[in-house]
Amino acid sequence: MTTIVGLERARKLAPILGDPSSGVASVLLYGPRGCGKTLLVNQMAEAWLSSGEGDRAADSFRRGTNPDFFHIAPTGAGYQIQLRQISTPSAKRPDDPTPLIEFVRVAPLYSRHKVVWIEDVHRLNHDSANSLLKTLEEPPAYVKLILTTSQVSQIPATILSRCLVVNCELPTKEELTQSHPGLPDEIVLLADGAPGTLERISANQDLYRDIIRFADRIVAESRHGALSLGDEFRKLAERLEESEKLGIRNSNARIMELAALAISKRHPNRSQAVALLTEAHKRILGNANPALVLDAVLGRILLSPTPGTK
Repeated sequence: MTTIVGLERARKLAPILGDPSSGVASVLLYGPRGCGKTLLVNQMAEAWLSSGEGDRAADSFRRGTNPDFFHIAPTGAGYQIQLRQISTPSAKRPDDPTPLIEFVRVAPLYSRHKVVWIEDVHRLNHDSANSLLKTLEEPPAYVKLILTTSQVSQIPATILSRCLVVNCELPTKEELTQSHPGLPDEIVLLADGAPGTLERISANQDLYRDIIRFADRIVAESRHGALSLGDEFRKLAERLEESEKLGIRNSNARIMELAALAISKRHPNRSQAVALLTEAHKRILGNANPALVLDAVLGRILLSPTPGTK
């Protein structure tokens, strides 16, 4: 936990929650993408799985082979947590994952608890959210659940009320800058204050510099540049997918999000472009066709007059 800044209150709380006497069964960690929630998940999960430093449960968890740890994340083109990931479907398919309800039904194999991590829990669909409530209401005594989200406002109140909710706050600008001395300001700004995001950016600076240049082109290009901008966007999304394995839809959406952020920081008078790119990001995540969304948003931005001109 010493390699990332911020999370001061959450880091102090994590070992307390991991203590057997805490009585907490379900925790929801919320904060911006890249703030360090996954580090806290790992710390809490190891504490709940392990009976002591160096035991079999802790060692296997660190190697990623502990059978008593269960990770659920959104899947598919719509990037949702499906009902079949939570409860047993009436008609099982060969490629269906083990659902949560079956994992928690049996006691731990050799760990102190079974631990479930539900990542991006705001991506639960309606049916899977309702099914999850049953486990949150009365989890077996040997089960601990950790939920994480970057969009706590989208979590149903029925789920929030059944969890201990922990805010994972960002570090100060000074703390973030000091953690990576020598990084260019434009790179630090693109992390939007999130240390985990800055770690990823600093490891792949060429890609993120190209994203910044792409954002600069969006606000400087004429309408005749839409085709070349579209080609550049697709190449950037492919590079991001190759680097971070987000899935091509999420990579497309992430480029939109990063371009909006870069423009907001570097071209504060282009608020309309920021708003259009932000809306495009949401539409792609909502299952809209990325190519159609891209063509539409570039057309609207490039046809819009530059502020201050007639």
